[in-house]
Amino acid sequence: MSHHRDRITACMLGMAVCLCIAVFTALSVMRYDAFHAATFDLGLTAQVMWNTAYGRVFETSIDRATNAALIGSYLGNHVQPILLLLAPFYRLWPDPRLLLVVQSVALGIAALPLYEIARRRSGRPTTALVIACCYLAYPALGFLNLFDFHVIALSIPLVFLAYWAWQDNRPVWFWIAVLLALFTKEEMAIPLWMWGLVNLLRRERRLPSLSLLVLTGVWLVLCVGFIVPFYNEGQPYRFLQLWSYLPGFSSLPTVQGGLP
Repeated sequence: MSHHRDRITACMLGMAVCLCIAVFTALSVMRYDAFHAATFDLGLTAQVMWNTAYGRVFETSIDRATNAALIGSYLGNHVQPILLLLAPFYRLWPDPRLLLVVQSVALGIAALPLYEIARRRSGRPTTALVIACCYLAYPALGFLNLFDFHVIALSIPLVFLAYWAWQDNRPVWFWIAVLLALFTKEEMAIPLWMWGLVNLLRRERRLPSLSLLVLTGVWLVLCVGFIVPFYNEGQPYRFLQLWSYLPGFSSLPTVQGGLP
C-alpha cells in the first residue's frame, strides 16, 4: 500500500514538473517572439554563446567597461564556465530561445531533488510533494523564469542537488553539483562558502566542510582578483559597487562606465 502511494506521489510530482516546464517554456518563448526580450541578459548571453559555439570563446562586444567599440571577453564581467557545456547545443540550434528552454527545464527539474530532500527530512512523501509544488508555484520563480535568461538561475537545481547529495552522503554527486554551481557565476562562491562555514561550526563532516570553505574561497579570489581584472583591461571587479552600502565597503574601487 505504501509503495503504491509513493508511486502515485511520484507520478503527481512528474506531472507538476512537466506542466511547469511546458507552461514557462511557452510563455518565455512567446515573450521573446513578441519582442519583449532585452539585451541584459538574454542578448548579451546569446552573443557570447554564439561566439563560443563558433570558436571565439566568451567573446563579446557588449558592455565594455571603458571602450564600447572594443571586442573583448565576457570574462571581464562574469566568470561563468558552465556556458562551455551549453556551447555544443547552441552550435546545433543557434537561437536565443534555446537558452529560454534550458532555463525553464532547469528551474522545473529543481523540484526533483527538493522533493527528495523534503521527503527525507519529513518522512512523508505527501508533505514533500506539497513542498515541491509550492516551489514550482512560487511567484518569484515564475518572475525569474520569464525575465529573459540569467546563467545564475541554473544554480538553483545544482544547489538542491548538492544538498541532497550531502544529506544522502553521496560525495561524488555533491562535488559535481558544487563545481557546476560555482561555474554558473563567480558570486555563487559566497553562499556556498557560508554553507561550508555553517557545517564546520556545527561540526558536521569537518573535512568536506573545510574543503568546501577552501574551494569556494580560492575560486572567489581567483575570479574577482585575477580573472576578471585580467580580461577587463586591468580594472577591478565592477560589481563590487553593489556592496558599497555595507559598512566597510564604501571605499571599494569603482570602474569607469559604471554598471549596466
